[in-house]
Amino acid sequence: MYIVIFTSFIALLLTFLESKRIMPNGMRWGFVLVTFLGCIHYDYGNDYMNYMNDYKMDTKYPFDLIGIVTDEYIKEPGWVLLSYLFKPIGGFFMMVAALNIFQNIIVYKTIKKYVEKNWWLMAVFTYLFSTCLYLLNFSMMRQGLVVCVFLWSWQWIVEKKWIKTIVVLFVCANIHKSALVLLPFAFWGFIPMKNGKLLVLSIIVAFASLWMMSSLMSEILLSLMVIEEVADYAMKYGNSTEVETFRMGYLLGLIPFFLALRYLFFDKSEDGQGRKSLVTLSVVPFLINPFSSVIPLISRVAYYFIAYQILAYPIIYKYVNCYFLRYVFLFIYVLLMLYTYFGFFGSPIWIGKYTIFKTIFSQIF
Repeated sequence: MYIVIFTSFIALLLTFLESKRIMPNGMRWGFVLVTFLGCIHYDYGNDYMNYMNDYKMDTKYPFDLIGIVTDEYIKEPGWVLLSYLFKPIGGFFMMVAALNIFQNIIVYKTIKKYVEKNWWLMAVFTYLFSTCLYLLNFSMMRQGLVVCVFLWSWQWIVEKKWIKTIVVLFVCANIHKSALVLLPFAFWGFIPMKNGKLLVLSIIVAFASLWMMSSLMSEILLSLMVIEEVADYAMKYGNSTEVETFRMGYLLGLIPFFLALRYLFFDKSEDGQGRKSLVTLSVVPFLINPFSSVIPLISRVAYYFIAYQILAYPIIYKYVNCYFLRYVFLFIYVLLMLYTYFGFFGSPIWIGKYTIFKTIFSQIF
């Protein structure tokens, strides 16, 4: 646990030094450090051993393409194909390392491309200290991969290359089935975003409607518990019977949501990089949130859009022109993130597999 926390703070410091033009390639070296941890971890994360056991089960037989395509294996066809691909070149450990390198390269390059240098620190902080991005990549390997690929797909979404996006997301759905919900977002770049007032009104109506219907929707979602995969996840990661309430912490957590609405309403600048589309994607988790405490699996859908907060939050916080208010909002954001981050390590759900950091070297040597 402590090595992950310490390394994340070091990566953050290196990013800060580069953003202030003190240390060249600081962010790159920070990503090298956190990627190295991802490459060498062993039995760290709730699902790690399950993935390793599934890998052994899937690859103990000769390669059978027909069996893979017809879904006769434990995991989705795309994941099984990846498993067989790495079987002759290092096996499961090499597969985990390669995926961590691939995912962190995506995040690093995306931040460099879409985030202003002065705001790299916030982008990297969001990635490393959100409990459902870098941290959960140690456990939820399939979805972690798909989350990063969906983030990578932004370059095609904003350029309206919907065919390429559809193909990539369809491949992702064969790695983790939840990616099927992302297919409509291949057309996100076609949605007109110039009318900020109409856009904000639509989001507010959707947000209010979902809250008012949360009890009814929760009953419908609870009926999904008959589905084995949903039930298994709920059993493992908790299942509350109460919807989210308006507590102070939750209200403070809504500050980015309201800042996003403010940006969408008032910004009149040329939107050459699809900034409004980007910010709109980042508010989707707030719409999903009322149901995440009822069906924990629903919250996993939000992870795909939380990744876009890496790129969107620097935009909306920069748009707060009053420096005093900007730093107050940033302070609250950092405080809440760190509170949730350290609370994650103390949670009964995660503490058992996130306390002691083990490495593959204990298994190799």
